[in-house]
Amino acid sequence: MNWQDMERKVLSRLAPALAVSIRNAVPMCHGDLEEIRLRINRPIALIVSGTNILLEKCCSSSDMEKSLQLLCDYSLYSHVETIREGYICTADGIRVGICGRAVVESGKVTMVQNVSALCIRIPSRHPDAASDLAGILAERGYRDSVLVYSAPGKGKTTVLREIAASLADPPDPKRVAVVDTRYELGTGLENVCMLDLLSGYPRSIGMEIAMRTLAPEYIICDEVSSEGDRQALLDCAGSGICLCASVHAGSPEELYRTRIWQTAGHIFHWICGIDAEHRVRIQKAGKAGAFVH
Repeated sequence: MNWQDMERKVLSRLAPALAVSIRNAVPMCHGDLEEIRLRINRPIALIVSGTNILLEKCCSSSDMEKSLQLLCDYSLYSHVETIREGYICTADGIRVGICGRAVVESGKVTMVQNVSALCIRIPSRHPDAASDLAGILAERGYRDSVLVYSAPGKGKTTVLREIAASLADPPDPKRVAVVDTRYELGTGLENVCMLDLLSGYPRSIGMEIAMRTLAPEYIICDEVSSEGDRQALLDCAGSGICLCASVHAGSPEELYRTRIWQTAGHIFHWICGIDAEHRVRIQKAGKAGAFVH
């Protein structure tokens, strides 16, 4: 994200004292700003290229309240559904994780009170992040599906975002449907030529709608995990649609233990792993789901 967008989309939505501190600190940080973390009565934390940096300025209760109002455009009620699920999405497509005291009824979160922390994810485009993967799919005639895995925060969404752009833009554009459940995957893809963006849909429902109504050649979705997600993946693959999806796993061994891999791994032709240093490793999946070097 360039500095002009940072000012408009992020810093303008924070309490002024917090914005000043971050504005002064960011130019001194070497690397890409990935997250801003605010915690009441604790220092502002910046995550820059994977490194945690603490600023001198602490976030007060009034700073948190003001920032929450700005992020919600002074309409907390309009964000109540996503707040129950642990996040806010701003009008500019910035996703903010939210932490507080949950009110639970019948096993379900009905509201979140006393917000104590915010995690602001800074979306960015990295065109080279999926260049090798895009080359493989092109060589294979765009007939293969890909499963991306990594631990949280290592770049799964970035790789999926860039492969979506690569597939849907010239010189050989494909019909691509992106199911952006948490308003993060589609950031920066608004003007991609052959891309249809389904924002806010639950993954399984979004995949089903895309399959039935958009005739996509590729469906792309982030962080599949549930039984509904698994069945939707199988249904799409069974209909001849290629898939690019991601799952949380910090290693191949963790990937093997996920239910998605154990029950739907056979539909993927390539496995794309991202390690702690954000390095991408692409491997072909064998018929039985084993890695083939």
